[in-house]
Amino acid sequence: MEHEVVTPESNLNSDALWLQMSQFAEKTQKQFAELEARNAKMKKLTSSIGKIVKTLQEGHAQLSKASEETNKRLNLVFEEKHHRKRDRYCLDQDINKLFDVYHNMMPQPQGHVIDNPYHQEEIKQDGMLVNKARYPSKYQDRDNMSYSEKEALKQLPEASSWPKFSGTGEYDHMELNEYIDGLFIDVPSIPDYCITARLNTAFEGHTSIWYTDIKEIHGRINQP
Repeated sequence: MEHEVVTPESNLNSDALWLQMSQFAEKTQKQFAELEARNAKMKKLTSSIGKIVKTLQEGHAQLSKASEETNKRLNLVFEEKHHRKRDRYCLDQDINKLFDVYHNMMPQPQGHVIDNPYHQEEIKQDGMLVNKARYPSKYQDRDNMSYSEKEALKQLPEASSWPKFSGTGEYDHMELNEYIDGLFIDVPSIPDYCITARLNTAFEGHTSIWYTDIKEIHGRINQP
């Protein structure tokens, strides 16, 4: 049996090979450690991204819920406004019906007729016969007034201080109506035509134009 002869050259080759293998193993181990570190960083980054996604999802859910609640509240507000508008309309209709019933039950006021032929004249306009005597002048009205009516007239506020009615607002007339109702309460003996004569000052805009046309039909109304 032959024995392998170990020479110095073979020893050098073995040492070099071992050194290369050791360096390769060390390099591989280092690369593996770097890969582990990268994996750890990636895992940590993935966890952070997962938390961010979860937070965004929760925020989106909260925003959706808040948006839904806001829409519900807006719908409730719109419904409430609609109901209030409808209730006000129904209330106005009921009040108008009551006034119509009251108006039909009460005797109609008679015009103050004077002996002036001009005022007694009936004119035909727009197919209607109109008696101008319904609207006497202020001097004849004052002469025909009783003492209590004249005293009541002194308590009536100046027409310039009355609320205005233009007919543009939905409830623009309410303030003027309430004001006139208050006048009849404060000065119960005031004649109706003294209130009517001041409407020319209280009306403005389209309402004033309409009232002027009415006066042209029925004769001029002079303010007492």
